[in-house]
Amino acid sequence: MALVRPEPAVLRAAVMAAFALTGVAIGRPSQSVPALAASVVGLLVVDPWLARSFGFALSAAATGGLVLLAPPLAARLAPWTGDAAAFALAVPLAAQVACGPVLVLLDPSVSTVSVLANLLAAPALVPATVLGLVATVLAPGLPTLAGFVAWAASGATWWIAAVAHWCATLPGAVVPWSGGPAGALLLAALTAVVLWVVLRRAPRPGWPESWRTAARSGLREVLAARRRRLTRARVLTLLAAGSVAALVVVVAVPRLAVRSDIPRDWLVVACDVGQGDALALRTGPTSAVVVDVGPDGPAAGRCLDELGVARVDLLVLSHFHADHVGGLGPVLAGRDVAAALVSPVPEPAANAAATGAALAAADVPVGVAQTGHRGTAGYLTWQVLQAGAGEGANDSSIVLAARTGGLDVLALGDLEDAGQAELAPLAGRTDVVKVAHHGSAVQSRALAERLRPAVALVSSGRDNDYGHPTDEALDLYAGVGAAVVRTDECGTVALVVRGQEVSLAGC
Repeated sequence: MALVRPEPAVLRAAVMAAFALTGVAIGRPSQSVPALAASVVGLLVVDPWLARSFGFALSAAATGGLVLLAPPLAARLAPWTGDAAAFALAVPLAAQVACGPVLVLLDPSVSTVSVLANLLAAPALVPATVLGLVATVLAPGLPTLAGFVAWAASGATWWIAAVAHWCATLPGAVVPWSGGPAGALLLAALTAVVLWVVLRRAPRPGWPESWRTAARSGLREVLAARRRRLTRARVLTLLAAGSVAALVVVVAVPRLAVRSDIPRDWLVVACDVGQGDALALRTGPTSAVVVDVGPDGPAAGRCLDELGVARVDLLVLSHFHADHVGGLGPVLAGRDVAAALVSPVPEPAANAAATGAALAAADVPVGVAQTGHRGTAGYLTWQVLQAGAGEGANDSSIVLAARTGGLDVLALGDLEDAGQAELAPLAGRTDVVKVAHHGSAVQSRALAERLRPAVALVSSGRDNDYGHPTDEALDLYAGVGAAVVRTDECGTVALVVRGQEVSLAGC
């Protein structure tokens, strides 16, 4: 749990393992069903709110399916497929059967490819888990070696992701189903009927013995003929070629095929740059307006690379604090930046001077933002609602309003009390707001109620020393009807508009 955090599914697995180990320690035979029941009941007694967690419900249902359904399903399949193949099929089939009624509550559809996807992904599970754990253990003392191990693990994780994407695109991958409790109960009832029909009968004898005999004799003849033709040199050559091919698939292909969870039709992206801000607003197929570039490091530049942003039509640096301008170098590198807009208050002076020098070295035209400045970039329009409103760097943040692809976006920089109070009368309803100052406790209720965004983006680092985001900020924006999305929990997140509806990707 120290590595993956105490999520509901992880808690269920840990407590169940503890019950099983306790039974072994006191000399009682380990039983999966009592251990599962005790762990579920015990956790719900301690924290009844777990009953509302889909992760907890799916974890318990999947484990129950594996324990109760996998053995009898494997027994029914074995006469037809053999023991090994029967077990391999029974495990994902049992999990799918058990989880199906819960899954339709999340998405009113039934997957027809989940068993296939699990079968194809299963060989990569152990390498991904074991190598990932080894890399984590090695990282504090041997970071270079850990990097190589993690690189090898990425081959397995890439395969799992590739299988998921491929299976999801197959024709008929999902079948529409009734949503809500009624749909879940209907699927549960139909599943129960099918299981009753399948499991109540004695195991079928499998394929006719005459077919088995013919298949075995034919296979023996084919193998014998091949053995006669294969010399030792040819066998060694084939083994070497197979090893090289496996190495290419496991290691080289994931490195060459750059993949991203961000959809191609993204409109707004909050880049995960740690404790800082970096926001990309799309202006064209390979261009964007970028608001802030995060702290020192490659995170913002790498995010823009993954988005395919080759041109920055306008780079807005809301103020000169290091967590907003520190990542400027990687953003400028290898990218055409048409113009930059900076805060009218050059504080801290050292950061302002370094930022100006970097922009000058890259031949980027620089303008000082003034309230009312406006312009267009591709299919995006923008306006500076406020700039230099208060004292200090934070309250002097550039407040940028933009519209792209039908979305109204407002980036509040690091505004504090005075800046937000001055902005509130000028603001109106917006679709997306980048919450001020990483979700600090200093938030204006009047401003939030004026904005009433559909989505509130909070850019903050994991385990930062500032306590960002605060419960006050999260509750404030949730209270005005916003879906609050945090980069410290979700990583890089994107907003898209499909069918006049705003969707979130990456969390």
